[in-house]
Amino acid sequence: DWGAIAAVKRAVSIPVIGNGDLFTPQDIQWQLGQSGVDGVMLGRGAMGNPWLFSRALSLLRDGRDPGAPEARLRVAMLRRHVLHAHQRRGVAALAEMRKHAMWYLKGLPGSSERRARLNATLDLGEILGILDGYVEWLEANPDAEARDREAGFGAATGPDCSCEEAV
Repeated sequence: DWGAIAAVKRAVSIPVIGNGDLFTPQDIQWQLGQSGVDGVMLGRGAMGNPWLFSRALSLLRDGRDPGAPEARLRVAMLRRHVLHAHQRRGVAALAEMRKHAMWYLKGLPGSSERRARLNATLDLGEILGILDGYVEWLEANPDAEARDREAGFGAATGPDCSCEEAV
């Protein structure tokens, strides 16, 4: 309840950090301005969306949101996340990565079949094959993302955001 958070901020002299329902850089900017909090915490909004932090920082510092990365770069970040999790925790991490995969792929063109396949396996090679095949499909169907965007589906794209920049 951002109204309650704003009331707390007005009532106390210590720093107040707010959170809840922050999914876009614009949400963050608006809530900082409306509530007067000293900072925000990101939870669900950052799930499958690690570039939210750098996008919000850019908007707050420069007044410009560079936009979400293209679908193929989102999939590349998911692939990187899967590999890192597997390296750290082995096959146990792959079960947990299923939910992360759903967040990363949410709203992307042609992703429903891939999400179903990812949910049905715990084999690292198969997971990587599904993701690599999806990137190949995205590259072979460059208009799919634009069509979905025009229809109001999927993430907005901005300038290419490398996986390194997104971390």
